[in-house]
Amino acid sequence: MMNRTLKKILVDTNKNVGSFLFNLFNLSSSNTLKNGSLDSERVNRILIISLHKIGDVLFTTPAIRALEEKFPKAKLTVWVKSRGRAVLENNPHVDEILVFDNVSVARGFEDINHFDIGSRLKFVSDLRMRKFDLVVDLVGTFSTNSYSFLSGAPLRFGFDNHGFGFLLTKVTPFARGKHLKQNYLDVIRTIGITPKNDNLEIELSFNEKKLAEKFITDHNLSCNDFLVGIHPGAGWFTKRWPPANFGQLANLLVKETNAKIVLFGNRDEGKLLIEVLRELKTQPIIMSGKSGLREMAAVISKCHLFLGNDTGPTYIAEALKVPVGVFFGSTNPVYSAPQGTKYVVIRKIIKCSPVDFHQYCFDEPGVPCRLGKHECMKTISAAEALEALRPILAKKGVSQLGGK
Repeated sequence: MMNRTLKKILVDTNKNVGSFLFNLFNLSSSNTLKNGSLDSERVNRILIISLHKIGDVLFTTPAIRALEEKFPKAKLTVWVKSRGRAVLENNPHVDEILVFDNVSVARGFEDINHFDIGSRLKFVSDLRMRKFDLVVDLVGTFSTNSYSFLSGAPLRFGFDNHGFGFLLTKVTPFARGKHLKQNYLDVIRTIGITPKNDNLEIELSFNEKKLAEKFITDHNLSCNDFLVGIHPGAGWFTKRWPPANFGQLANLLVKETNAKIVLFGNRDEGKLLIEVLRELKTQPIIMSGKSGLREMAAVISKCHLFLGNDTGPTYIAEALKVPVGVFFGSTNPVYSAPQGTKYVVIRKIIKCSPVDFHQYCFDEPGVPCRLGKHECMKTISAAEALEALRPILAKKGVSQLGGK
């Protein structure tokens, strides 16, 4: 792994040199914007780069929608990695989903040992054949800035996180301490577009909605049942509320609201689900490893409450307008928390918690807990979580159902 100090020096050097080149060659044409916005007659094919994981791809959906509303006649292509494809399937604003995985975006610099030049050149050729008029780079790494330029598109907007923004037509600064979806929308605003709203979006197909109805029927559930979805997983350990605590909270909800519990998880999260099951006093419905993301989303749409960490399924629930209780520890909710009265952030701030403009408790995601005790999550009790959820329970009229 590249030394952090060396990486910072390289990035800062790239940005300084890039700024000089940008101004020297005047790559930002004064004719790019017409009356403060793009001339719609010049935009027939659009490429959006969104190589994020599930949650972050969802955060780009308001930007995708705003672009399609501005350019309804243009063909809109979104480049994702395989992990993000399902999020955009059936999205009414997307004409084409382009999948290409062989590119590094995690830390901005490519792994030379796994650099497949053949597939990269073929992909560049594919991009150029599509003759894009506009590229919107919502990632902003060395790789994505380079592909934006190599696509041949005359108009290129996006972030510059690693010093290669000189390859774009116009750069949008990434604002620290601001929700990710608003940062993505800032790129759209740079183009001269005023978004109508910032709602996340995942569109279920007719068959997926029928699947959700069948789920209700197959498990003998009724419209009067209070269905609570629980997903104890997350991308890395420090983002997870202890699985046993989810089980304890589920017991409290069952006692107080007669809730029916649905456990969600992929095949890699089996151990987490076992820890939840050890605490549960009632038999849940288990959706682990039995379905893909689209099927999971369909079942989540039937839940009355969803409990999870700062991770993709939580934001699927938000996009489906399901009330959410989300646990935050090593990440800052300023960047990703659901917003509105349907959502509750459950968090305990300790001395090493990320606050203000810090996105993580460390400089980069996924690192071990610096204190080794995971206190930010472990010290949130199930009883405290239940109290935090009471506003949602009250709105649903289920706060006093226990014992009936």
